[in-house]
Amino acid sequence: MPRNLKSILIAACCIAGVLLAGCKKDNNTNGDGLPPVLLVNGADVYEDTLKVSAGQLLELTYTIEDDQSNHTLLMSKLNGAVVKSGDFVLNNASLDAVPKTGTLTLQALEEGTHSFILSAEDPFGVSGTALVEVLAIGNYEPVAALSIAQLDEAAPYHVRINAGQSFDRDSAWGGGVLAYEFTLEGIYTVETERPELDYIYPGPGTYAVRVRVKDNDGVWSDSVRSTFTVE
Repeated sequence: MPRNLKSILIAACCIAGVLLAGCKKDNNTNGDGLPPVLLVNGADVYEDTLKVSAGQLLELTYTIEDDQSNHTLLMSKLNGAVVKSGDFVLNNASLDAVPKTGTLTLQALEEGTHSFILSAEDPFGVSGTALVEVLAIGNYEPVAALSIAQLDEAAPYHVRINAGQSFDRDSAWGGGVLAYEFTLEGIYTVETERPELDYIYPGPGTYAVRVRVKDNDGVWSDSVRSTFTVE
């Protein structure tokens, strides 16, 4: 092969290589063309429940799976609840240059179902979305329970009245029992934070006790009444 022709071919190959490398670089700049995968608390459809009266904040951890590193977080309009990223209110707004993992907080302002769509958009306008649906409940009344046992430990006719099995029906969302009201019929009524009450009766006979409980919203349960015999 003549020296000049060989030099021309080598030069042509070098130019083609440069062009090919440039094309490849441009393709990488555009990414893989796939939308980001957005998950909220590990799911693309996330459902939860919180209690309005307890002022609970629901933590929402988002993750973005994508070959791009720069994303905008967008949220649809939401009434009756507030979603924040730090101090920034995200409702019906967008947040630029977010990390691939972050935490949002939701506070419900009223009872009901609050749903919104969260989107992660890459630099080329390609988006991935997740649906969040939160049921905000009000207060559920507590439920009183009562058991009675004659112990005769401290003295004859010593009885222990136990309301420790009482519970608040919304305990899973911040509810709890704070106070117990015992009524020893014909004797006295007492309110206490302790679930048990010991009493020494004056002698054998049939007696009656009522108990009700108060939750952390200040709501009393219905009374539970029991009659028993002291021997």
